[in-house]
Amino acid sequence: MNTPPSPSGAEHTDRSSIRLGALVPLTRPGWVEAGRHLLAGLDLAVREVNDAGGIDGRPLELVVRDT
Repeated sequence: MNTPPSPSGAEHTDRSSIRLGALVPLTRPGWVEAGRHLLAGLDLAVREVNDAGGIDGRPLELVVRDT
């Protein structure tokens, strides 16, 4: 994805989601058990932020990739 960064202090006029990226070991040779725990914590945090109204009214979207 190639999106230009927002100018500093720019106001968001749309209500698109804010993408939060995470690299997580989900397959071997990575530590899969730790990856599952990390992913569970990230999911919980994103859900809590979104349940509280998001950030500036915009929901978070978790984007996960396997290391």
